[in-house]
Parts: sequence; C-alpha cells; structure tokens
Amino acid sequence: FKLRTTKQEPGETVDSFVKRIRILIDECQFTNPDEHIIDTLIFGSSSKRTQSKLLEYDKTLTLDRALEIARTEEVTNNQMKSISSTHIDALKHSRRSYAKPRGPPICMCGNCGTEHDISDRSLCSAYGTICKACGKENHWKRVCRSK
Repeated sequence: FKLRTTKQEPGETVDSFVKRIRILIDECQFTNPDEHIIDTLIFGSSSKRTQSKLLEYDKTLTLDRALEIARTEEVTNNQMKSISSTHIDALKHSRRSYAKPRGPPICMCGNCGTEHDISDRSLCSAYGTICKACGKENHWKRVCRSK
C-alpha cells in the first residue's frame, strides 16, 4: 500500500525518488521490481509532463527507458525554469535602461529659440520683452511668427 501512495516530493530529483521506491520494493520483496518502479514512477511523479510521456509507451517501456525519459524531462524542466527567470530578469533590466529620467520637460522654446524647461514661462528669457518685428509681448524677432 505504501508503494502505491508514494509521491515525488517537491524539488526531489528523479534519482532520489527512484531510490525511495527501490527501498520500499525491497521491503515488499516483489518478484518483478522493475515493473513496480515504472508504475510508481508514472503515478507518483510530480511532473504531469513526465507522466504523460511515460504513459505513451505500452508494455515495451523498460526501466532504463523510463528513467531516461524522466531524467530528460527533469533537466528540460529545470532549464525552462532557468530560461524563464533569466528572460524575466532581462526584461526587468531592459525596461530600466530605456526609462527616461524624470525631470522638467526641456524643449526648444518657441518664444526665445533656446532649449529650457518650457513648463514655466517665467524661465524664458524672452518673457516680458517686446518683439522688434511685430511689437507683441513675450517673444523675440528671430522666432516671430508674424514675419
């Protein structure tokens, strides 16, 4: 009964799981231990993908082949986790590198023709002056739109 309810623990490797299965089988003294290891590996595996792959085989599945499949799936799963976390870290870093620094919006001023913080008109050197081309306030002749 213990053998049929044996499950792979989270983070437990396939080899460690099979070692536990072998200990239980030795206690039970089964005549065909390989078959019981395969069955327990299939139904006790923590990976649904491994279970699915092992169930694709019929009676031709050997213990060696079952272990090969389970180990391959384990390595693949670990690599996918690694790639996934690396990809997520890369995305986090790339977002940071493209972020623009916060600060006042500095643009070409249409009133004086220089670059400065245009959100505050009082910072413009043309603010309060009279245009020599049109006579209107707050801009200079070189940027006058009335020419």
